[in-house]
Order: sequence, then C-alpha cells, then structure tokens
Amino acid sequence: MRLSNLALSILGSMSILASQVHAATTVLEGFENTGDPGGWRQVSPSSQTHNAVNQGSGTPPPAYVATHVTEGVNAGSFTHGWTIPGVAAGSNPYTGPAGTLSFWSMRNDLATPAGLASSSVPNGSDLRCDVFINTPDSVQFALVLIDSSNTQLERGPLVTIPAGVQTTYQWIVSDATATAFVTGNGNIDGTPLIKGFLIYTETQPTSATFDIDVDNIRIEGAQTDTTPPTAPVVLSAVQGAASDEIIVRWLGNTEPDLASYRVYVADDDRFGATIQNRFTWPSAPAATVLAGTNQVTLTNVTPEANLYVRVSAVDNATPTANESVTRVALGVRTGTGSVRDLVVLDNDAISFNDGNFATQGYSHNIVYNGQALTANSRYYDSCTAAAVSTDAVSLTSVDASEFVIWSAGTDGGSGFPGESIAPGNQTRIAAFLSGGGKLFISSRSLGESLDTNGSVADQTFYNTVLQADLATAFANTNEILLSGLFASAGTIYTGADIFNFGAGGGSSGESLLPQGSAFGSSSYNPAPGAGGNAIVYFGNQLVYLGVDFELLRHVNDSTGTFAQAAAKRAQFLGDVIAYLFPAPVTSVDDYQTYR
Repeated sequence: MRLSNLALSILGSMSILASQVHAATTVLEGFENTGDPGGWRQVSPSSQTHNAVNQGSGTPPPAYVATHVTEGVNAGSFTHGWTIPGVAAGSNPYTGPAGTLSFWSMRNDLATPAGLASSSVPNGSDLRCDVFINTPDSVQFALVLIDSSNTQLERGPLVTIPAGVQTTYQWIVSDATATAFVTGNGNIDGTPLIKGFLIYTETQPTSATFDIDVDNIRIEGAQTDTTPPTAPVVLSAVQGAASDEIIVRWLGNTEPDLASYRVYVADDDRFGATIQNRFTWPSAPAATVLAGTNQVTLTNVTPEANLYVRVSAVDNATPTANESVTRVALGVRTGTGSVRDLVVLDNDAISFNDGNFATQGYSHNIVYNGQALTANSRYYDSCTAAAVSTDAVSLTSVDASEFVIWSAGTDGGSGFPGESIAPGNQTRIAAFLSGGGKLFISSRSLGESLDTNGSVADQTFYNTVLQADLATAFANTNEILLSGLFASAGTIYTGADIFNFGAGGGSSGESLLPQGSAFGSSSYNPAPGAGGNAIVYFGNQLVYLGVDFELLRHVNDSTGTFAQAAAKRAQFLGDVIAYLFPAPVTSVDDYQTYR
C-alpha cells in the first residue's frame, strides 16, 4: 500500500513572528514589612522550634543580615532549632528510603497565599531568590509553589548551599522536578502562587540552631505567554523509500506565534515500561521542523521494527517556549515488505478525555494493532480518520493483498457524544467495500452511535454496509466465547486489573445481529438478554467486532501478563486474516473442506 500525496496539497504555510515582549522583574516577597515577615510559619515538623523576623540595616541587625540584604532594607531572617542528637530522637516525621528516620527538614510557609494572589508565577517563569546560610551546616534549599486552590504543591529543585555562603537560588518553573521524599506532589501548570521554602539535610546537624536569610523572591523576566499551541492533527505515519525511513505528516496549526513542530519516536521497549498502556517517550525529539512545513522524513531509524511517532507544536514564547500536548500516537512497522496493511485510528472524541489521554493519545490503540500484525508477519502503515476524511490517505490505495483495520474505540458511546464514524468516511468505507476491499472494524460503541442514536443515513450505513443491527448496547459481561471461523483463539476476556489504564477496564461490548448476507459468530458469556453475537462477518471482506480489539486479552487477566494478552490478540487477528484471505483451492478435497 502506498498512501496518497494529497496531504501535501492541503497543508498551509505559516510565518514565524518576532519574539514576545515580557514584563520586567516582579518581586513576589521583599520582606519589607515589619515584625513577623508576611505571615511566614513553620509547618514541619512540630517538634522543632522556629522564629522568623525581618531584620535589615536599620534595626541594627546582626552583622550577617546587614551584609547580605539584597533588596530594600530588610531580609527575612529565619532561626530554627533542630532536634538533636540522634536520628531517632524525633528530629522530624519523615522516613528515608531505608525505612528509618534519616534526614532533617523544615518547611516555612506563608499562612495563606491570598496576599500574593496578584503576583502569580506563570509556568515557564524564571523564579529566583537570594539565600544566605549562617550556620556551620551545609543544607539544601528549595522554593515551594501552590495552586490557586491552596492544595496542590510543587517543590522546585533542591540546591546545596554551603555553610556561610550567599547564593542566588533559581528555578525555571516549567522544568520537571523530582519530588523526592515529601514536599510537592506534581508539576503545576498555569499561574500558581509562592507558598514557601524548604530546607533539608541528610547529614545530622552539628548545631542545634540553624539560621537562614531569604530575600528578594522574584520572577526574572516574567513570562506573559503561557498558552501552548493546540495539538497538531496528525495525518499519517508511513514507510519511506528505504527500510530505515518513516514519513510523518500532519495538518498545519494556525497560531500566529507558532515556531516549530517536534516529532518524537518510541519503540516497543518504551511501551508499558513504567505504567500500563503508556509510553516512556524520549525527552528529546527525533526531529524539529519549522512552522510552515507539515511533514518530515525521519532517516536512520531502526528497520524491521515497530516504531511509534507523535507530534507536538511549539510557539516562540520567551524565556520558555510553550509546547502543546499530542493527540495520538501513530505507528509503522519498518521494512521493505511490499504488503502493507493500513491501521486507521478513529478515536478523536476521547483523545482529550483527561491529562493522561491528552499526553498519551490512547497510544495502546496503535500499539496493540501493530504488534498483532507483526506477530502475523505483516507490515503496516497508519493514519487517523482525519487523514481519510481529507483524502490525504485514500482507502483505495489498499490493494487486494492488504486490508484496513478501523479502530473506532468508544467514539459515539455514552459520555462521548458525536458519531463514531463521520458521514464522509462512511461513504468512503462503503465505496471501499463495494470495490472489493477488506476491512476489520472494532468498537464497543459503534451500534449505539449509528444504529440507536444516529441519523437515517447512519442507520442505513450500519444496517446495509456493515450489515449489522444492534441487539444490546451493553452485553453486561466481559467474556466472549469464540466459535466458528474465529474459534482457534478460544475464550477472550475484557476485564480490568492490570489493563485498567486507558484500555477501558471492565467495559463490556455490544451484542450484534447479522443483516443481509452477513453471519453472526461468537457469544458472550453469559449471553445478554437480547441475544446477538460478538462478531458479524460477510463475504471474506468484513469482520466487525462489537468490542474494541484493544480490549482483547487472555481469559484471566488478573493473574496474567501483558505478553499473554498480546498473544491472544495476535491469535485472534490471525483468525481474522485467515478469513479475509482464504487459502486458494488446490484440489477437490480442499474445496470440500473450505466449503
């Protein structure tokens, strides 16, 4: 299969504008009030003592404060009493990696961030403050932010400050930071507020008194543009001219400040490595393409491998550019195999269901299909339904030795409004089948979308083109007993447990009734009240599965593995391929057996 070059004709060009102008330095806390500075309070641990005062050149202050005030006439002078000696003497409530009390820490918070509500810290800001350590002990220091709900914390990077040293602490807020031990539980996007600061040491203090001066908490060159571009609409990922090339195409964004696109590449080893159904994507893109160019040829990629791509858009904001999320991941099995099936992802209604799906793009949809094809010794390219609807990819490019996998997911189902297959693509699928094309389509919401809630045209497509009628929208069971042409895979199960993330968990499928020349196959266990089948098929051309193909797995997933689930999907897809491409008749006996 070779995809159409029409994609090039529909991609517009864009210009890159000059860099944005940003605000001057914004002081968030200068400690210039009198008495207790700004409502700062010690919050951890309660067994330790704390005192905070504003001291500066006019007090007169201790010599070290007068020397190290960096903005205005005052600095925040914080004195702490560690509980020493002995790690187990209640020095703090935290437990280290070894399971014992192994470090000392203090967090000093503003009693409420309300007083700084007008001085937010936009994502990407260069947050700084000046710190002086008046103690014989070296410590680590970090600022802490909080969101507008006053609940979600984010700790900046811990920076080591030696005893008796003044330094400038710096945190580019958009940088991902590890939240080791306790303080902070995730990056905060948007415009959080300054909450406080943390001091920390894994070395038992030599002195029971700890003094630290903090001054001039500020944003250097505050970033005013914190809005990322929209996620690009990815069209296709296909094999290039050589076995180590991939061509990736997408629709151009329309933001006036668009700077570039970033294309990321992952392989099977990066899928499921840390979280179920998730990629650990490389932090560095495989290619960066300037705005105005909406395709790229990636060279020197691994041949004879499943490779996956995603595309983000980046603006020209400063000091930190904003990068969009990504819609979907597409895939290619690289290599020079002339027979290349096409996987179409039609799950746009759920691509942005939540933060995980926005960044992962339901990546398991392409991975599970691609791995099952590879297990059956077939190559594939992939595209989105948007590529088909814009004729950037033509179904007629799929020849008689190839077939189309149309993955519709839960589009059109309860909670996901909209048609699961757009009217224009219904017409294209109808023409493809009438021309002899071969199609494997799966969805647990197709009937609900088209037959129950659809227009007359939707119902006609569902009943006469797909030759199915919806018996029951929810089979209320997770077990399918395969039979007939699809019996070799045995029983397939769609439960939750280790597959719960992204793959729909325990959602059951639709029960189908064949129409026209179609046949029904495979039952749910127990069968739903309205009867029906899990599969409808006809003419060695179409297999329609009433459950997402991505949900198929072994009979007992609570004790199984991802490898067993992948094998089950590959086995079932092997049955589908055998039906779509029956072995040629070579003798009378063969004919009788086939018949």
